[in-house]
Amino acid sequence: MISHNVSNYFCSLQSEMAQSTVAQIEVKTMSYADIPTAVRSSFEADRNVDLVRYFEDTPANEQHRATWLITSDAYRFYETVGFSTIAEFEVGDGNPTWNKPPIVVRVMLKEPMRPER
Repeated sequence: MISHNVSNYFCSLQSEMAQSTVAQIEVKTMSYADIPTAVRSSFEADRNVDLVRYFEDTPANEQHRATWLITSDAYRFYETVGFSTIAEFEVGDGNPTWNKPPIVVRVMLKEPMRPER
């Protein structure tokens, strides 16, 4: 479960990103993938959800929009379904009460699928 402070941090980051550009791509033209919510909804409807198919059938693809997400340790999985890391930063490094190694957080992007011709 994400702590309230971390959740607020990511909401703040999302807001900042929406007002600027990330890797020369305007966030306004992208769709944010809320994976836990999407997966939870899918599991409620069908216990045999195929997560890879979820990324192929997103509304962002239908709208020809890129999809972005934030992850820490699952980045290798997201790379297998077409995402690439466009930014990364460490969380916890400057916190004097954090006594573990910093957590590397990655912002990942997946371009929309090209329509078949």
